[in-house]
Amino acid sequence: MFKKSFWITVVSLVLAMTSSAQVVYKNNIDFTLGGGLHTNQVTLDEGGNSAPRFGWVFNTNYRHMFGKHVGWGTGLGVSYYKTDFSFDDLQITTRQTHRHNNQAYESKALLTGWEESQRLLSLEVPLALYFMAPLGEKWQFISDLGGKMMLPVWNRYHVTDGDMEVTGLFDYTNIEYYDLPKHGFTDYHNFYGRSDVKAINCAGFIDLGLLCNLKDNRSLYMGIYASYSLFDLAEKSDKPLYNGTEYTGIASSNLVDGNRLMAAGIKIGYSLGYPKVRDSIRYDVPLEAAYPYCDSELKANKTMVELTDEQIEAMRKAKIQRMREDSIRNEQEKARLAQEKYEKENAEIDQVRYAIKWLNSHLKVNFFSEKGSVEPNIDNDDQMKVLVDYIKAHPEKIINVTGHSCNKGKEDYNWKMGKKRAEAVKEALIVAGIPEKNIRVFSKGSKEPIAPNDTEQNKRKNRRVVLSIH
Repeated sequence: MFKKSFWITVVSLVLAMTSSAQVVYKNNIDFTLGGGLHTNQVTLDEGGNSAPRFGWVFNTNYRHMFGKHVGWGTGLGVSYYKTDFSFDDLQITTRQTHRHNNQAYESKALLTGWEESQRLLSLEVPLALYFMAPLGEKWQFISDLGGKMMLPVWNRYHVTDGDMEVTGLFDYTNIEYYDLPKHGFTDYHNFYGRSDVKAINCAGFIDLGLLCNLKDNRSLYMGIYASYSLFDLAEKSDKPLYNGTEYTGIASSNLVDGNRLMAAGIKIGYSLGYPKVRDSIRYDVPLEAAYPYCDSELKANKTMVELTDEQIEAMRKAKIQRMREDSIRNEQEKARLAQEKYEKENAEIDQVRYAIKWLNSHLKVNFFSEKGSVEPNIDNDDQMKVLVDYIKAHPEKIINVTGHSCNKGKEDYNWKMGKKRAEAVKEALIVAGIPEKNIRVFSKGSKEPIAPNDTEQNKRKNRRVVLSIH
């Protein structure tokens, strides 16, 4: 009874998942980064131990979906593996011939507290079959199963701790020699080198995860992964770990009986998809969104209607068209407002220019006293009101008031008279309502006449005040 209920539940769940409406993209580019236990799983003789360590993997994959649930993919990845080996006590005995006297001897290497770390970097090309199923509006379950080709591009071993004492027992003397570094009989602590590995290996792998759909065609990925190589990393070796002159590394020695790469951990990633995969599923949409497809009875009795994929596509195209029309109207409205603003500003500037021109041709300063008086009375003048309103609307503008004189006196006297005329006009402008901070006073003296100073009439023309706005 329990088994029957269990399978009914599983089948119902699968049917519910595969019948949900969900956005799926036909082509996808995935970027994932993961970490976990990445190790060279070995079997060590002589009581040795191996310990897996943390490694990482980075993948860039292309995924192509045949439909909403099944697809295939390939890509390129890089994986980093690390394994620590250790021996508490290990004695290695080999037969050697001394390089100086050609005498046979027995080399003995006693390893105590020996620890070696092996690291490997592999380039990987996967080929996988994908399965996807929706889990609501935003989430999708995704799994992939396949194999990958592995190309080790970098590997190293490094002795990190321990002591190796090397001695030699010669046959013709039956004496065991030690502490003779010149002959190789001494203590060793550090070795570095490269392990012997195959050029190409293969592995099977599986990934299980969730995709969270973001805006547009972007998704976040979270999941777990596992892989296991199908062949040994290196052929079975008959080399001793130390042969009296050379250290080969534990993974490449006869102490290892089987060594395969294994990885397991968690992944996170980012996915980009294009274009959408569509099928004949019917969608429930709000009535107002489907207005062109509703008859009068539906409008009267329902608030939700069912639409086919073709109708959904027609609605999408209609929406795009409306967006284009709205965009064109918005641009036209912006252009109209900009034109109105431009025309208004030009009209305003033309008024100010005319006001300046009129004032420059009518302003006259009479010196019945030391201070001088301005004619005509510009306090209530219409053109002056135009100038005042403009300055108040544009407080960043500055009015330059420049006084001029004829050549009646010396230049110093003429400069002072031009300055007095400008100061008199400045006071009149302040009375008319223009802030003092917007007014600057200058004098040109008799240096810039507008008529020759040969007659009294021309001299009166040169005794003037000129306004300009900056």
